[in-house]
Amino acid sequence: LQWARHLVGKWGYAKTMFTGITKKTKGPNSGWVDYVNACYAMEMIPVVRLGGVYAAGGWEAPAPDAPGDYHSMAAAVKAVVEKLPRTDKCPLYVEVWNEPNLDVEWSNRPNPQEYADFFVQAAEAIRSIDDPRIRIVNGGLATDFEWVERMCKANPQFAKSFDVWASHPYPQNHP
Repeated sequence: LQWARHLVGKWGYAKTMFTGITKKTKGPNSGWVDYVNACYAMEMIPVVRLGGVYAAGGWEAPAPDAPGDYHSMAAAVKAVVEKLPRTDKCPLYVEVWNEPNLDVEWSNRPNPQEYADFFVQAAEAIRSIDDPRIRIVNGGLATDFEWVERMCKANPQFAKSFDVWASHPYPQNHP
C-alpha cells in the first residue's frame, strides 16, 4: 500500500480482492479488516472487490439457493461488508464480483439474468446495513455494452442497485 499511496496520493483509490466468499462465510477475515484499516491510516479510499471461489482454472459463479434466489450468498456478502471498518473521512467502495460476462469469471457460462439477480440481492443486503459511507459498485465488465443492456432487461432493479458503475469509479464528490 505504500507504493499505491505514493502513486495515487492522498485520498486516492486502493483496490484489492477479497475472495473465497461462499454461503458459509460469516464475516471478513482479519487480513481484509487490516487492509481497510491500513487504507484509512494512509488516507486512501479502499475499493474492495468481493469474489467467490477459484477452482479448475476459473471463478465459480455464486451458488443460488434456487433459480434466481441468492439470499444466502447475499447474507454472506452482507456479513463481510458489515464487519469491515468504516470512517467518516471517505467512503468504502464495495465491488460485487468481477466481469460476470466472461466465461472464466462465471463458471464458464456467463448469464446476465443470474448476475443481475445476484447483484440486486447482494446490493439489497448491503443497503440493509444502512450506512451511507458504503458505496456499491457493479462487477466490472469486459467490454460488452450489449451485456449491460441484457442485465438491465433481465432484472429492472439492476440499474437502481449500485451507486457507481465499475467502469467509472470516480464519484463527483470524493474527498
